[in-house]
Amino acid sequence: FRSTNSAFLKIFGQGHVGPIPVLVIWSVGAVIVGGIILTGTATGRHVLATGANPAAARFSGIKTGRVKLLVLMFSGIGGALGGLIYVGQYTAATYTLGSSDLLNVLAAVIVGGTALAGGQGSVVGALIGSWLIGLIGNALVILGLANPEQLMVRGLIIILAVILSSRPRGQRPIFANRFTTLRRLVRPAAADAGATGPAAATTNGATADAERPDG
Repeated sequence: FRSTNSAFLKIFGQGHVGPIPVLVIWSVGAVIVGGIILTGTATGRHVLATGANPAAARFSGIKTGRVKLLVLMFSGIGGALGGLIYVGQYTAATYTLGSSDLLNVLAAVIVGGTALAGGQGSVVGALIGSWLIGLIGNALVILGLANPEQLMVRGLIIILAVILSSRPRGQRPIFANRFTTLRRLVRPAAADAGATGPAAATTNGATADAERPDG
């Protein structure tokens, strides 16, 4: 059992290939395989099309039910692989292992550019998002924030990312429409004031000429 355990730990958690940790190799391999499947195969394109508009994808001949089943299968495989890597890294396992990382994973995916509505996302973007969330998490720990405060910050990041990602492409920023409306309300008032000024001056001049005595 000891040889089996040591081999398992070397493969899934604590081993090295030369100077490179196996965790880095697993991460890079997952990104490469996932990126190729998502962007370089018909299956990946079908996944994006199904996420963007299931009805249109179905009318285009895509078997959306099979696509959803494949996505769930790949998700299960990824979760199982992540569980093996967790066990290999911590040399222990509980039924709650990784449950606290759900918010971090969600934040990383959203920050990486994946739309919750579907149809948009990339594996590289998710990797970059996980790096950013990791850096933010380390910064929060260094600042001495407690775990509830860290959860609040991550939740705020998720809310902001969802607001920005839900904005349709090409649409102006959220507050731009309000500023445009304000300008539209101010400009007519300024124009009316400018038009009223010369008119009032002309009226006053005419009144003064009429009241001026002849001679």
